[in-house]
Amino acid sequence: MMNFKRALLTILALLFAASFAVQSLAEEKAGNVQVDLTAEERAFLAGKQLRLGVDSARPPFEFLDEKGVYSGICAGFIEECTKRLGVAIRAVPGLTVGAAIDRVKLGEIDVIPKVTPTHEREKHLLFT
Repeated sequence: MMNFKRALLTILALLFAASFAVQSLAEEKAGNVQVDLTAEERAFLAGKQLRLGVDSARPPFEFLDEKGVYSGICAGFIEECTKRLGVAIRAVPGLTVGAAIDRVKLGEIDVIPKVTPTHEREKHLLFT
């Protein structure tokens, strides 16, 4: 039963990713790939490598594949964002949400791709 559930989730993730990829290709052809940033925003991101807190055991949302590559629905969104912003990321895998939030507080993590907003978390994180 668990294999069926995982297979179903994987299929749904692939379908979602495929539709996202088709939309991205259409936007790329239309020339809408880059995000229009202010000079201040571009200066802030220049040369930065964002550290990404990854809960690597949450398929289909985020996980490390058999080669250790950050994968899943969140990974697709993050990849698209990095392309559009022109910024590099470095995944910090093996964290729980709580551990990632703790590392944000210490300044060791910049982004957590999948976390539920709460009043307590809003003290330390910006949500979009």
